[in-house]
Amino acid sequence: MLLSTLQTHFGHSEFRAGQQLVIEQLLAGVNTLALFPTGGGKSLCYQLPALLSKDLTIVISPLLALMKDQVDSAVAHGRNALRYDSTLDSQEKQLCLAQIESQNVNLLYLSPESFASKEVQQLLKRVPIHLIAIDEVHCYSEWGHSFRPAYLHLPRLIRALKPHAVLALTATATKKVATEIRKAFRIKRDHQVSTSFYRPNLSYTIIPTTLEDRTQEVLKLLNTGPAGSCIIYVMRQIDTMQLSAHLESHGITSRSYHAGMDSQAREKVQNGFLNNHFRVIVATIAFGMGIDKKDVRQVIHYHMPKSPEGWMQESGRAGRDGKAANCTLLACGDDIRHLRSFIEMRDIEPRALESILRTIQSAGKLWLCAPYMLGVQHDLSASTIGILLLHFEQLKLIKHQVTSWRYLRVRKLRYSATISGLSKRQANIIQSISEMSRRFDTFESEDAFQIPRPQLLKLIDTIESSGEFSIQRSGWTEEYKVINAEFDLKETAKHLHEQHALLSQQDHQRLDAVTSLITTKSCITKRLLQGFGEKLAQPCGHCSTCRKEPRPRKITAPTLPELESEQVELIDKIHKESLTGLNNSKTLTKFLCDIPSPKIRYYRLYKHPYHGALTRYDYHEVELQSQIRMQGLH
Repeated sequence: MLLSTLQTHFGHSEFRAGQQLVIEQLLAGVNTLALFPTGGGKSLCYQLPALLSKDLTIVISPLLALMKDQVDSAVAHGRNALRYDSTLDSQEKQLCLAQIESQNVNLLYLSPESFASKEVQQLLKRVPIHLIAIDEVHCYSEWGHSFRPAYLHLPRLIRALKPHAVLALTATATKKVATEIRKAFRIKRDHQVSTSFYRPNLSYTIIPTTLEDRTQEVLKLLNTGPAGSCIIYVMRQIDTMQLSAHLESHGITSRSYHAGMDSQAREKVQNGFLNNHFRVIVATIAFGMGIDKKDVRQVIHYHMPKSPEGWMQESGRAGRDGKAANCTLLACGDDIRHLRSFIEMRDIEPRALESILRTIQSAGKLWLCAPYMLGVQHDLSASTIGILLLHFEQLKLIKHQVTSWRYLRVRKLRYSATISGLSKRQANIIQSISEMSRRFDTFESEDAFQIPRPQLLKLIDTIESSGEFSIQRSGWTEEYKVINAEFDLKETAKHLHEQHALLSQQDHQRLDAVTSLITTKSCITKRLLQGFGEKLAQPCGHCSTCRKEPRPRKITAPTLPELESEQVELIDKIHKESLTGLNNSKTLTKFLCDIPSPKIRYYRLYKHPYHGALTRYDYHEVELQSQIRMQGLH
């Protein structure tokens, strides 16, 4: 039956390695972890079982582009597939929910945030679920290289829905990460299906270079390497634009791609690349996961990757058609300094931890946490905030209750003198909110309209389902029950600081592993696979080492110029400008050294002419001078 379904619906005469075992386990109701390499056929493992059950199959993915592509493909093949995500308008969302409730959907794609929403969870509890598949499941683990906070609540939410089976999918997980995933999603070790990550068609090349020469190396690779599409990975958003423009000036069609672009611009660039409208895409690591382009002939890491896992995952986007492809890393010592500074500038200061913990102690029985604004307030990344919230729960200080949205904008889609189905008081409330020039804070509902917030949210759901209104929600808010507010503030902050330090230490170890790979005398492919617990019997025969290409035995960051009076005066000048958001030495240092920062992004300080002005200097020295300015000691 499985083979005939494969042939009839997917046009394949046989399964790839591991696929049939995964599918058989899922049909038997066995929770399964599938570790397949990029291009290893992970999506078939949930698409085929979905065809064999009348009940709902849910796919949770962080990749909106992948969801859209797979839904479009499934619909084109006559399957009942839908996606529910932030790109849909309110009317499309309501239509989607109605089809789910009437059980007219066989395959449903959701983002982790959409899956966690109260509205979706309540609906799914009323629908029989055959399978829940979690794509890119390595994002769950705080020890993984691309942790995403939105994944943290998935195990609890999935268990509440009691599906027939759960499938966890990833192309990149170390032994430690795989163990954590199995524990979280209740998967037995015997039910992990791993196939070889070895891709014999990929040639790994390492080229030592300097800051001044690496752009020329890229041009050489593109002009002398294999013809066809190429992905170039860079460290910062500005690098995507500058390098792409440089390639265009040399007659190579190219576009830039980064997380700072709006969704429409990103989609346009992505579709252009998929349809071969240009040859090269220069991107940050925001690009790539789930992109089904099989004919990429080169992947070039213009800057060093942060980890071997990241290098392998990103390089794995080359040659998915099985034909020969090149994966090249340009090894420049300058990158080491930048990557280490990114790690160290993510450190949490004890006083920030104490401030957050103090907020929990004073919250009463319910702590309303807006993760994004908490990150801005303390200049901590979304992943760092997510890890902290996880640790708070592990210490039994708080317990997650519900995810909701704090702010609303209501717009009437068509004119009518009355609002159908509402009492006069309800209609007046909606009318008042729709006429506001600003977004409405739902926590003000008692003071503004003498209506409890839950009733207001229910009223908003009612008018949204009518199709007469457009509802925009913002201000993602997590509601936590405070379990223990009597904890020792200093001791708890110290413990959490030590925990976070372990994560930073691991990030440094990952970077050390990259530099070790760059200088290794061993087969590069063999060393990469060892990180995933796989032993290659023989050297690959076609990496830089196997081709006996010369490489230095050591790669070090260059000596940096010392700060002189001109740079110190610049720090002083910026400090005296009293720019909103630059209220501590660490954030000021990030601003001057072009290190990613939630505060800088929130206050749009990246548009300031002096943003990144001291990128070429030692950030430790910049921070010291910033501290002196902040403390008024100069």
